[in-house]
Amino acid sequence: MQNLSRIFKALSDETRLSFVSLLTREKSLCVCDFMAVLDISQPNVSRHMKILVEAGIVEGRREGVWVHYSFKENRDDTLSQVLAALEARFAAEEYAPLRSRLQDYLAQKNACCGVTASDEMTTAE
Repeated sequence: MQNLSRIFKALSDETRLSFVSLLTREKSLCVCDFMAVLDISQPNVSRHMKILVEAGIVEGRREGVWVHYSFKENRDDTLSQVLAALEARFAAEEYAPLRSRLQDYLAQKNACCGVTASDEMTTAE
């Protein structure tokens, strides 16, 4: 029961729900991606991500000066069920603008930096 409570407490914030929503669209996202798409500061992203990490929802890996976050790979059934329910909810129209901002940002970032989708997948693995 504590695990479920910890998960829901971590997800009870709109910003953290936005992070989770964005991660359901991409395998891994950098702190800089969250900053750009949600227009929030690096310390704010890090503070919210720390809560999601402590709840066992996401994990981070450092690449240079940035941390890339993805869903925790070895998660329990409870978290998997919660994330599956959220993913279905994030498909709703109210999240379309957020998804659109992410796709526009990533397209611009990839065009600017010469990163292809296959490069992103290789980096995420």
